[in-house]
Amino acid sequence: MEIIREGPSASHPPVLDSKNYSYWKPRMIIFIKTVDERAWRVLVAGYKPLMTTVDGVSVPKPEFDWTDDEEPHQLGMLEL
Repeated sequence: MEIIREGPSASHPPVLDSKNYSYWKPRMIIFIKTVDERAWRVLVAGYKPLMTTVDGVSVPKPEFDWTDDEEPHQLGMLEL
């Protein structure tokens, strides 16, 4: 099946196929940054989940337990 290619879109990411990586990569970076600059920072810096201790075992902290100070850290904006 042939993929229909259209111009840039703020609502749809660029399509990657086996022949267009050098075309696709910078457009995907721009698309992600346009959607949310913080999402790009997390992709570049890597995701490190907040951890908590439960019964002596370190486990990822559930998002609904994050404090206001911890949320920017999870978005790649701050280091704790």
